Amino acid sequence: MQTRLAHPLVSYTLVVSQFSTLIALVASTTVWYETFIALFLQSTGAAIGIWAAFTMRLTQIAILPDPSDDILLIQSGPYRFIRHPMYLSVLLIMIPMVSVEPTLQRLILLALLFVTLLTKLHYEEYLLKKRFSNYAAYQKRTKKLLPWVF
Repeated sequence: MQTRLAHPLVSYTLVVSQFSTLIALVASTTVWYETFIALFLQSTGAAIGIWAAFTMRLTQIAILPDPSDDILLIQSGPYRFIRHPMYLSVLLIMIPMVSVEPTLQRLILLALLFVTLLTKLHYEEYLLKKRFSNYAAYQKRTKKLLPWVF
């Protein structure tokens, strides 16, 4: 059961936008990596995503930003440093993919993905603040996407 504070239309719109953009980017890709730096960033992104998934105990992973009634506030693993490691993972995989084949269309798609993820992140945090009384304290201790930066 989802929290009553969530707005299903907002949640589904954000998820559809996120996955549509990801699919369009992947479909337009012919080169996944071209340099050591691109491969390193993508590998780091995949490792962060896997670490976050296992820290969250796979059963709590949800595509929608709406926290379920039985969700726990995870503050260990990568969540000790950043609140949204899964979103960072997606960006670390997609940014190098676009940078090795930068077309105007792909740059626009990447920008749309970034805006969608930031919007989804802020909406999710709004819902998590309402769900967890200690979320504001957690926000003060951690960054959104980049440890010690943002």
